[in-house]
Amino acid sequence: MAIAKATSQQPLSLLIHNKPPANGKTTYHRSVFFILQAMESQSDNGKGRSWLAWSIVSLFFCLPLGIPAVILSVYIRKDNGINNYRSAKKKSTAVLTLNIISTVLGGITILMVIGVASIFLSCAAICAANNTINRK
Repeated sequence: MAIAKATSQQPLSLLIHNKPPANGKTTYHRSVFFILQAMESQSDNGKGRSWLAWSIVSLFFCLPLGIPAVILSVYIRKDNGINNYRSAKKKSTAVLTLNIISTVLGGITILMVIGVASIFLSCAAICAANNTINRK
């Protein structure tokens, strides 16, 4: 199989060239990567998506990654405003990566805090129960 170049009609998909049919014409079948298709559908007329709302939320999950995400999100909006779509898309990918990492790290941290707190509270309850039993 040979892979053909994507046209402007199919910007993020791969066209896979199959065997030509009996009539001699070539046919192409579209195979779209899920993540790339999702990112393509997020953009509006080639503009980069700013992810500003997610960036603001990511401030609460991981501050060191959230601050650059918010700053880049603002720059993306600025780049889209001056029709600098290439730069906006590059920054959009960076912001998306920062937001994913921030959300995952923040989620893991929250789960660890809940786990440690539950262990601490259960140990405190056991110690309190033992003190109550020993006093009687």
